[in-house]
Amino acid sequence: MDRINVLAQLEAGEMSDELEQMVGYVGKLSEVDTAGVEPMAQPVVREARLREDVVTNGDEREALMKNAPQVMDDMFRVPRSI
Repeated sequence: MDRINVLAQLEAGEMSDELEQMVGYVGKLSEVDTAGVEPMAQPVVREARLREDVVTNGDEREALMKNAPQVMDDMFRVPRSI
């Protein structure tokens, strides 16, 4: 139990130095004048580049069904699994 406490204290000491540095950085950021700056969610505004949704291949059902070992009602027939 003593080892755990010693390790926890060592880790807390290291983390407190890092936390102090982070708080100092945030303090510097609060000094910046942001009066005319509009809030934003993303630093870069981009339009979504979407392609038109066009079907490029036709109905190939017959060709696909020719490769099936068993077909039933225009569907692949497979063994039952539970």
